[in-house]
Amino acid sequence: MMWHASVAVAGILAALWLPWPFAILLGILLIAFWGDTVVPIAAGLIMDLAYGTPLAMLHGFAYLYTTIFVLLALVAFALRSRMIE
Repeated sequence: MMWHASVAVAGILAALWLPWPFAILLGILLIAFWGDTVVPIAAGLIMDLAYGTPLAMLHGFAYLYTTIFVLLALVAFALRSRMIE
């Protein structure tokens, strides 16, 4: 439990102060190994609100990291439910 909390705090801190690949990697680790979806989605939202700019190729869509983490969480949920059956 303490390991999970420290990785969650590291994910939020990575979203604020480290380059984006570290935050993405920690988010993937949280979703894949611990099944935690709230912290990566919150980190993605923090990254988008702090550093996100509207992307012209996505017609002005600015919440790219949040969308990535939500999609990863949905895929992980679907895979876990299929593997448990």
